[in-house]
Amino acid sequence: MGHRDGYGFLRVEGRKDDLYLSSEQMKTCIHGDQVLAQPLGADRKGRREARIVRVLVPKTSQIVGRYFTEAGVGFVVPDDSRLSFDILIPPDQIMGARMGFVVVVELTQRPTRRTKAVGKIVEVLGDNMGTGHGG
Repeated sequence: MGHRDGYGFLRVEGRKDDLYLSSEQMKTCIHGDQVLAQPLGADRKGRREARIVRVLVPKTSQIVGRYFTEAGVGFVVPDDSRLSFDILIPPDQIMGARMGFVVVVELTQRPTRRTKAVGKIVEVLGDNMGTGHGG
């Protein structure tokens, strides 16, 4: 379970308590992924911590968010605050979206510790006024 501040919690099957994931660990997974994790000790605040070994079942790759451009670079900010990363959109993948439009993005490259997520816009839902579906 991701948090907008970057850290997250790992829900363990058959257990009540969740394991804490640092923002560094969350860079390797997305909210909703099923992962293989290694429990570590407790952190400074007494939370049981874990390290992501690998993603076993990636979450569906379509994400809704708003399209923005900054210094000529297009990116989407996910609406889901549990996804604490932006998604870079190559210029040939924007499907006519304009600044502030709500779009559906398909991830073409998942985020890692060293690289940002990259995606392509597969649907433009509407303008920044939130008028719903449109062209």
